[in-house]
Amino acid sequence: MAKKNFYIDKNHPENGIYKSWNDCLLEKKKGGTNFIGFVTEIEAKEAMLKALSDSLAADSVSSAKPEKTVSDDNEGTGSDIVLPDTYAFVDGSYNISTKVYGYGGFLIHNGNKYILTGSDNDAEAASSRNVAGEVSGSMAAVQKAMDLGIEELTVYYDYEGIKCWADKTWKRNKKLTRDYEEFISNARAGGMKINFIHVKGHSGIPGNEEADSLAKGAVGL
Repeated sequence: MAKKNFYIDKNHPENGIYKSWNDCLLEKKKGGTNFIGFVTEIEAKEAMLKALSDSLAADSVSSAKPEKTVSDDNEGTGSDIVLPDTYAFVDGSYNISTKVYGYGGFLIHNGNKYILTGSDNDAEAASSRNVAGEVSGSMAAVQKAMDLGIEELTVYYDYEGIKCWADKTWKRNKKLTRDYEEFISNARAGGMKINFIHVKGHSGIPGNEEADSLAKGAVGL
């Protein structure tokens, strides 16, 4: 059996990924923990994102529809998707050591590529860990599109809250999500058409992999 080197606390997914059992034991002394181990960091991150999604979006409404996941054919993954002329890939990350969240991605328009990266350590937003980065990345892409005078943008993302909070199918119980929904609503009210398309994270889609790498770099990982 392969050794498990990465752990998450399902009761507190916002604490991020633990890279040693000794760290887990320290948390266990505080009580209320439920650690699950994984062989790879990718598996741990996906489980953490799902746990965060279940917790942050215990605020999701029952009518929310499941999202369609696509692959990026123009990057050679074999799917039948055709990328529009103007689009962006975004992703978020969190550095548990520095408590810094950040985002990475890029926007393509008229054959030009604009890299999107940034980070912050606002304490309230950082409590949502990498989700704060995911939201910031989406906002950065939309803001860049507005700066360029773009009227329609397609945003590819791997965290479902990006679309669900923007479209109000999930409740916005935190300042982070309320501010995000308001930002997207204002952009749309200003005349921009924003399309959100979900892609599966860590599935070999080059656009998503590049956004993930940029997001990690933004927080020093």
